[in-house]
Amino acid sequence: MSPDITKLNNAAPYGGDDKLQVGNGNHLFISHVGSSSLPNLKLPHVLVVPGLTKNILRVSKLTYDNNVVMEFCPK
Repeated sequence: MSPDITKLNNAAPYGGDDKLQVGNGNHLFISHVGSSSLPNLKLPHVLVVPGLTKNILRVSKLTYDNNVVMEFCPK
């Protein structure tokens, strides 16, 4: 998810009624959906949520879409 539509390729208006609920309980609307990428990783179906202040990446979706495993270490 990103608040910035310029970060996406092939962005199209979002036609659904879904909203994103954030930690304070507010619901933010989704304006567009598109795709993006990181080096060697694809990010399909990225939602544009103008009310966000940061980009959000779901680790489970990233690993599923790219068929990879992610490991976290304490250092």
